[in-house]
Amino acid sequence: PREGPPTLVRMEQYWVAADNGAFAEPFAYVISPDRYWRLSGNWTDPQRFAARLNFDGRDNLNTFDPLLMRDSLGVDFHEDSLVLLHRYGPGSPWVRWSDVVFSLGSFTDGFGRMELDSVATGEYALAWRTSPVAISEQGIHQAVILGPNPADDHLMVDLGTFEAGSEILIHDAGGRVVERQLVSEALLWLATSALANGPYTIEIRTLVRGTMNIGRFVVQH
Repeated sequence: PREGPPTLVRMEQYWVAADNGAFAEPFAYVISPDRYWRLSGNWTDPQRFAARLNFDGRDNLNTFDPLLMRDSLGVDFHEDSLVLLHRYGPGSPWVRWSDVVFSLGSFTDGFGRMELDSVATGEYALAWRTSPVAISEQGIHQAVILGPNPADDHLMVDLGTFEAGSEILIHDAGGRVVERQLVSEALLWLATSALANGPYTIEIRTLVRGTMNIGRFVVQH
């Protein structure tokens, strides 16, 4: 972590496809057939690690993701559509984890990296959306501010900007929607006093861009 005592992290990488299981957004993603990861350790989810994930689907003998980084379902592959999915275990749905994609060359050669501002225990897999992700969505990820984290009786959400008709959704670790609120201004205060202790995912649903994961937080009373 960026500060605090040493943290034990165990990462296992599997060079096979993860089982698809359930998705918080059905039919939205093509999940990697090449590899997935399992993380465990002695931290409270999610932890503020600064993490980096490299991807490489180029046409050579030493690539990591040759089967994922290709056109599929009639959609041309583009690195802007890459996402990282997370689930707490096989019984939990795959949910998009907050990430920012950096291309190292062409946006279609499948070579670059992802930057993560936090990680949690559980399983991770690369995927890409079956519809293109606009560059402006990355701007939303970078602009959103959540706090305090961990939260007790409230959570501040600073969207920076928002679209009329947007809605905030909070999912528990099992993927269930436990709270929703219409967005009336860019700075929101969400009540968390009635939520059980544990990790949550927060999304924004817009008329133009659809549903986007904008972060994770922990409730700790």
